[in-house]
Amino acid sequence: MGKSELNTEKLRAGDEDELALLFRQLAPAIYDYAVRLTSATDAEEIVVETFSKIFVDLDRLATINDLGQIGALATRIARNLIVHRTRRATSVGSGAIEISGESGQTGLQSSPPDRMELAHAIAELPEKQRSAFILHNVGGYSYEEVGAMLGISPLVAITYVHRARQALREHVENAGILPGPRHSSAVQEG
Repeated sequence: MGKSELNTEKLRAGDEDELALLFRQLAPAIYDYAVRLTSATDAEEIVVETFSKIFVDLDRLATINDLGQIGALATRIARNLIVHRTRRATSVGSGAIEISGESGQTGLQSSPPDRMELAHAIAELPEKQRSAFILHNVGGYSYEEVGAMLGISPLVAITYVHRARQALREHVENAGILPGPRHSSAVQEG
């Protein structure tokens, strides 16, 4: 994010220059976050939808005084949009969103039907567990960052991620979906 300071008063008033500055400073980070979880096309749409929601409801910024807090809000909005798309894709089976990631980052080394099954399992997690899991395991955020984004302590973030992993491990075992060879021992230990 750039060194330029935002004038939050002007931002809340809808000043076009401040809104453009906000977009220039936060859009790359939101895009990077979204593209880790979706395709490049979907990530672009997520960025547009995220900022549309912020710009339409500037009252959300009433209690926010710095760029970090606005970034956390934008990340939360993007996360919710991604989760909504994932749920819609798994319930309709349209494939509108793809869970992706670098090998080793998520361990999703499976065929497309298995990915859809796993996406469905992730969508079925309790919201707090799902959010913490996606932010940490797919988004690459530290437990401290996850805690800040979700408004919880890092220790609670660790707990949510652990519980999500346990639930997904059970789902994978019950569904007969096994991750790539380097992860097979972790699944068997559970």
